[in-house]
Amino acid sequence: MLNIAVKACGDNWVYIHPYQNDRCWVVDPSEASCVLDVLAKKGLRPTHLLATHHHADHIGGIAALKKTFGCTVLSAEPHRIAQTDMCVKDGDTLKLGDWTITVLGTPGHTSGSVCYYAMHPAAGSMLYSGDTLFCFGCGRPFECSAETLYQSLKRLSTLPDDTLV
Repeated sequence: MLNIAVKACGDNWVYIHPYQNDRCWVVDPSEASCVLDVLAKKGLRPTHLLATHHHADHIGGIAALKKTFGCTVLSAEPHRIAQTDMCVKDGDTLKLGDWTITVLGTPGHTSGSVCYYAMHPAAGSMLYSGDTLFCFGCGRPFECSAETLYQSLKRLSTLPDDTLV
């Protein structure tokens, strides 16, 4: 099973990714209630919460999920995301089951924006890009120049063509 996409905060998506038995990771949990509903229905228990950046529409549910499940929170912005347990930076890797998750520093939307590149030997690869990259564009630069965001997008363009975004 790959990602479970959960609509939250109007036009945002939270991604739940089962990786081993009932374990999963959750990316950008903007709201807790909708995530808790899906976790209960699917019988999943999150071990890690991955934050791509500090905006409330991406981290609003972290505190409640961490309190409920004792998850490890990953972010590149511990000074802005108080619940951060593991401060990540470009090039860091995390092994969850058979998945290897690599942190890609992608400043532009915010100065601390990161993407998470998840690779599996059989299932392939996927990118969790937060507001750095959308289907039809990219997030606007709030704290950085357009050039900084452009360089991050250029970097993402070097990922394998079969990467699921």
